[in-house]
Amino acid sequence: MGQKWGIEQNAPIVHPPGHPDEAHMARLVLFSFLVTFMASRVMVYLIMAGKVPDLYLHLGGNHIHPSFKYAQKQLGPWFEQLEARQPK
Repeated sequence: MGQKWGIEQNAPIVHPPGHPDEAHMARLVLFSFLVTFMASRVMVYLIMAGKVPDLYLHLGGNHIHPSFKYAQKQLGPWFEQLEARQPK
């Protein structure tokens, strides 16, 4: 058995400059999720109260959620750009 220097326990964790540590990143992700969730809930309540126009596409009494309808248009160019970057 080799000699234990204790370096693993005492060595500081070094992050590159400008990069947040894991705890900071977790807080940032949680905060972003909560803001997005609250904004979506407020939007739904405003639509239900008739204060904001309905964003849904209505077809024969059914509605299609914007998340499906608009996601293809918004994310399509992004996926095309990612695909173009892949090495062949």
